[in-house]
Amino acid sequence: MLSSDLPAFTRNNLNFLNATEIETVRLDALGFSITRLRATSNVRAAVLQDRLRRFGPGTFTLNHIYRPAQQRAEATNALEALGWTDRPASCGQGLRLGIVDTHVALPRLSTATAPRMNRRFASGARSDPMHGTTVAAFLVGAPDHGVAGALPGAGLFAADVFYADGDGAAAETLALVRALDWLAGQDVHAVNLSLTGPANALLQRAVSALEIRNIAITAAAGNSGPLAAATYPAAYPEVIGVTAVGSDMRRYEQANRGEHVFIAGPGVALKGLDGQVVTGTSFAVPFVTAAIADALNAERSLSAVKRKLSEQARDLGPSGPDDAFGHGLLRYALRCGPAATFSELSRE
Repeated sequence: MLSSDLPAFTRNNLNFLNATEIETVRLDALGFSITRLRATSNVRAAVLQDRLRRFGPGTFTLNHIYRPAQQRAEATNALEALGWTDRPASCGQGLRLGIVDTHVALPRLSTATAPRMNRRFASGARSDPMHGTTVAAFLVGAPDHGVAGALPGAGLFAADVFYADGDGAAAETLALVRALDWLAGQDVHAVNLSLTGPANALLQRAVSALEIRNIAITAAAGNSGPLAAATYPAAYPEVIGVTAVGSDMRRYEQANRGEHVFIAGPGVALKGLDGQVVTGTSFAVPFVTAAIADALNAERSLSAVKRKLSEQARDLGPSGPDDAFGHGLLRYALRCGPAATFSELSRE
């Protein structure tokens, strides 16, 4: 039994009410205290709650039990779902992929000779690296390091833009823009943005500059629910918005919907690092990033790549593009051929 700011009159009569005080916890930041009570004799908690409410003023509630809100589903191997299992370790060789995320623990990915580079753009305490490292593993990981990535032979340039705060992790616009500037300077073929936030004119200017350079930008559609407003950068016209679906071809129930959703990728109950099972539009993005980077190597233009992916996608939901799945589930056969140089790529 819990009581908020237990009245002194009630506290002085707990013995009469067949209750005893266990502890009082002050919540200074919230501005109140909680007293934990226990029923004596054989009085049930619900009966004690009713007695306390009748005896005097105060808030009295049961000490309810909560469980982690995790899906109890068998983990899915995204590469198997996409038909990308039979690939050489050199797949993606010569491609240069950028990721803007939390810190990436590079040693956990692979021992590939492809370039691997980390750079931090955030100040303050470093955020938990699991998100960024998992996204990176889906891109370039090796099976002997825990998670097989789509393009294990590709180079990875990881920009750490997040700092730890009370809600987990946060990134400032300036850090994002500085990271995109750095990645443009690394001549990456594609940039993975598994993050969401509000519209910002400077961020849009940065993604427009990357598109002009024929650098593909993919971003998470968001996990705020089907009725939520569009999130950015996915909602910018220059960006390829990605939603998540499960192995049953159903849309992730918490995914945002809208015109900014271009395509869907596997992102529900995926096998992640350390045996974790991860879900969210963040984790669908790297598979689309890999497909676009690989296709860009052959097509040489971003508009042609987008056209190809939209034509090859498996239509889900209503016929044609829709605000839940975009053009449908990603369906693309990785080429794994030698990569073109950045200067050979063009923009229609």
